Amino acid sequence: MKSNFYLKKIVPLLIFLFSINPLLAETDIYEPDNNYEQANIIMLYNTKVDKAYPDFHISQNHTFSDNLDEDWIKMYTVKDKQYNISVQPTSNCNPAIMLFESDGTTLIGQINDELAGEDETIGWTSAYTGLTFAKIWQKNPGGGHDLSYELIFNKPNAGAGFGYIAGTISPCPQHTESIEIKTIANEKVCGKAKILPSCHYFMTNETGSFVINAVFNGEHLFTKNIVVVERDLTEININLDNNSVSGDVNLNQKIDLPDAIELIKHISE
Repeated sequence: MKSNFYLKKIVPLLIFLFSINPLLAETDIYEPDNNYEQANIIMLYNTKVDKAYPDFHISQNHTFSDNLDEDWIKMYTVKDKQYNISVQPTSNCNPAIMLFESDGTTLIGQINDELAGEDETIGWTSAYTGLTFAKIWQKNPGGGHDLSYELIFNKPNAGAGFGYIAGTISPCPQHTESIEIKTIANEKVCGKAKILPSCHYFMTNETGSFVINAVFNGEHLFTKNIVVVERDLTEININLDNNSVSGDVNLNQKIDLPDAIELIKHISE
């Protein structure tokens, strides 16, 4: 009798808790991402690349773990170029978007024009070249527990003026965070790659001619001249073993006397 008594008390309580407490929602793979310091990088969207490399999450699926949850992302933007961030929510989700400059605190703009379950898109022209941050949070939520949404970062006109670089890194070190892959033109860094623990990397980049180089534990181990074609994928596999630097030791995109001096220093060590 006692067990039935407590059961009658507990079951309605559990039903009540599950009906009002969105804290029971599942978290997503990007957590923790509750401030700009924890922001995950997002790449410019391209349908072809998204299908070919699903592990890179070029479009991202997020879930608000509760109505107070915030999701932060960061993206590389180029001065005077136009960009969009689009959020495609489920019927119970009512996301709002705020954009911040590279310090993570200076507001660029915000939007929450639509009702729960309707897409939100914010567009802007970047005033600088560098990182831009975005915060997405749940505003005026509807009922239910499915607080998920798809997040896409793109350019008007389907990403014109950009291409994609991807490949593998071998041998695969235990700590991939010690690897840095970037493209350079006119002695300026133009793009940086996202690297997975499986030693696959991916990056978006403006079109044109560049030098791609890989640094591991502070040592330059790979350099190659590449051409990035609009909306196309350039595959470059990086071998960290064969020291593929093509004589340009100081990475100024030419072989000159300083390179010779640096090589002599290395030989003398």
